[in-house]
Amino acid sequence: MNQKHLFESYPFIKILGDLCAVSVAWLLAFYLRFYTFVPLFKEVPVAQIYTKLLPLIWLVWGFSLFAFGEYRQKRFFKFNIKEIAALAKALAFAMLIFIATTFFFEEYKYSRVTLAIFYILQISCIGAMRVFLQYLLFTVEGKNSLGARILLIAHPGQLRRLMDLITDHNLVLGHVIGIVPIGGSINENEGIAAGSLLAMPSNWVDFISEKRIETVVVAIKDKDRHFFHDNLEIIASQVSEFLILPDFEMFSKHSMSVRVLANTPILDVNDSPLKGYNVVLKRLLDILGAIAAILIFSPVLVVASFLVRIGSKGPVFYRQHRMGMDGRTFSILKFRSMPISAEQATGAVWATANDQRATKVGKFLRKTSLDELPQLFNVLKGQMSLVGPRPERPIFVDQFRRSIPKYMLRHKVKAGMTGWAQVNGWRGDTSIERRIEHDLYYIQNWSIWLDIKILFLTIFKGFTNPNAY
Repeated sequence: MNQKHLFESYPFIKILGDLCAVSVAWLLAFYLRFYTFVPLFKEVPVAQIYTKLLPLIWLVWGFSLFAFGEYRQKRFFKFNIKEIAALAKALAFAMLIFIATTFFFEEYKYSRVTLAIFYILQISCIGAMRVFLQYLLFTVEGKNSLGARILLIAHPGQLRRLMDLITDHNLVLGHVIGIVPIGGSINENEGIAAGSLLAMPSNWVDFISEKRIETVVVAIKDKDRHFFHDNLEIIASQVSEFLILPDFEMFSKHSMSVRVLANTPILDVNDSPLKGYNVVLKRLLDILGAIAAILIFSPVLVVASFLVRIGSKGPVFYRQHRMGMDGRTFSILKFRSMPISAEQATGAVWATANDQRATKVGKFLRKTSLDELPQLFNVLKGQMSLVGPRPERPIFVDQFRRSIPKYMLRHKVKAGMTGWAQVNGWRGDTSIERRIEHDLYYIQNWSIWLDIKILFLTIFKGFTNPNAY
């Protein structure tokens, strides 16, 4: 097989290896739980009860590993803390889905000890399988022949980032045979061997032929773009792979992505990780979390409904228009905390401390944030998320968008019941600017684990807050 084709097919090989490793871990966990030193409290179950779950395991683990980026092109496994932590997160999420799914199986309750052993084993089994497959790959093809001879053409300020992309993220597979600096000199403290530095050649055809260069990677500053005018065509015609890292330094404070439409690259400056399969992950967390919360807080919902009903005249629930994702409005659901005529004379008013409009029951519900619990049904309907920027009323949005830069960027995602700003104390009558900073941080750095972290922080310090009123 052509070495480049073999390299490109590695993600598919890794998928098969991972599913085999997970299967081994599941069967081994069953054996260790019921046939070794682990104490038994009931009879040993029939093995078929566990083996029939293998198709479900393949589906859940395949989806989770893919969604967490474990099968990105040209990604090799390394035994370091960063790689193992990333793998452990993906496997933990798969376990959550698996446990939630099997919870509804009535015919048999699966051993929690088995599940614990399974989680521990799968990390080591998958890691060992990946290292073994990579060893076979390098053995069959030869480590050097598997990759290309790489030449780097880089500005000194871009070189460290470029080397990280090659060594840590497998931008290209191979070995760097030389570096041609452009736009400055490379210091000795860059950690680059002196023999690797090459002068700008006068004849690229002869240079590439003599050095047997197969891949060229260019990372230069925009001010040095004349290099492309002078050399792009000749270099591209002499190598099989020619990569260019654009200079996007002016956008470094933004969350960026590049997409291609009709062969035209488009830079999205205000991008968010919350797209593609991540949207599915977040929606799955919302549904499972909302259902669990409704079941857990159902007694609270019933008692609060009764207190609101007897506390003042009017409906139990209060519907209010709020602005959500993409600027669309929806009716948010809350326990009514004010008399039904509270805003007839004043119109929309920002809630403040010691708000005299609130009923006695309403003050308690607001102080404990229990008035927000009905929004779990907004989450189930897909109008909101468990975690995200808190939605505002359209009349306030119209005010803030005129005076606060980047305010409307918070509407790139679904509004949430709780958020990064709220667990950091920016709620109620506090700085809108600081709240927006936290909302934008959340959008630009989203991960399923950040959502889970915010949910746990909400439990401990999000329900009661000095600024909750």
